[in-house]
Amino acid sequence: MEAVLFDMDGTLVHTEPEYVSKIVRETLLSFNAENPRDDDIRYFWFGANREDFVQKVWGINPSAFFDEYMKLYAAEAKAFSRFYDDVAVTLEALKARNVKIGIVTAGVPKITNHYLDRLKGYVSASVSTSQEPEMKPKPHPEAVLKCLKLLHVNPGMAMFVGNGEEDILAGKRAGVTDVFIDRGEHNLLTVMPSHTIKTLPEVLKLAEH
Repeated sequence: MEAVLFDMDGTLVHTEPEYVSKIVRETLLSFNAENPRDDDIRYFWFGANREDFVQKVWGINPSAFFDEYMKLYAAEAKAFSRFYDDVAVTLEALKARNVKIGIVTAGVPKITNHYLDRLKGYVSASVSTSQEPEMKPKPHPEAVLKCLKLLHVNPGMAMFVGNGEEDILAGKRAGVTDVFIDRGEHNLLTVMPSHTIKTLPEVLKLAEH
């Protein structure tokens, strides 16, 4: 493999579930919506097609919802999130092998930029759909393909590692090797990944092919 692309939230960065739940509930309250079910919050965080979900399940205009959600989320997210312990060793090893590293995320801009700043020296290209409104979000492959273009790598020589349905679908549709990282926080329900790993360093063996 010439390049490994990573999702950010739930793949490289852990956010406390209680914080996510709190922010979703506060966002819905601002629209006078009913208190959501825990399963709906989990699907919102891990599932694909979030915009459709917000519209169909909560009956709220997705653009308005995400504007409010991102504002509330960014206020304290740094205090409730951190890199997973296996991130540094994995990125160091990929860099030592001259494997290009990319990030494809839909994360809240302020928090995404905070963590991207800490990854300088490792990441060669990043694409954030939340900061490029004209770009279609995952599971559409556009962001993955743009990141590969920035890296000058063909899809057949790259893999995309993520923790949700939207990541796996985006990888498949982009023609890269899709890898699901099972952090024990979410079970895939609607799609079968090409590879499943439990820890990030397992990427290193997959990248040898």
